[in-house]
Amino acid sequence: MGESRMDRRDFIRKAIGAFIGLQFFVLFFTYFRNDKKEDEESKWLELGKVDDFEKCKTYSFPNNKVFLHRTTEGAFLAISNKCTHLGCAVSLDSKTGGFICPCHSSHFDKLGNVTQSPAKRALDYHPIKITANKVMVDMRHSEKRDKFNNSQLTSA
Repeated sequence: MGESRMDRRDFIRKAIGAFIGLQFFVLFFTYFRNDKKEDEESKWLELGKVDDFEKCKTYSFPNNKVFLHRTTEGAFLAISNKCTHLGCAVSLDSKTGGFICPCHSSHFDKLGNVTQSPAKRALDYHPIKITANKVMVDMRHSEKRDKFNNSQLTSA
């Protein structure tokens, strides 16, 4: 009495539904696990070998939206090309060795400090690591700063 039996069609529908749900779970889990691993590896951009960069010179990497400055002591600073005023792309200023924003004429020195407003703070910088004599820059992460200080440099 009151026995409820599942017929063959209900069983097949539920089995197919469970199988499809399991497949979505596996795909979802695999995608996010692999995506995190690839992101961790791909966030570091190799700009070149340490010896490829002369001291006291700034290099432009426009496709990557970053400048690499090497100090007279040989340390490195990766500077964002995004103006801190309204986000326009700055370019190297051949007269001063610094940077200039073509949109609103903010000027920055070679370390990214503001020398002429309207920008109020220094250009952002990206973390650097030296691995196997290669300069690697973290392009997914930039640090805001008011001005340059030596802690922002990475020594080779």
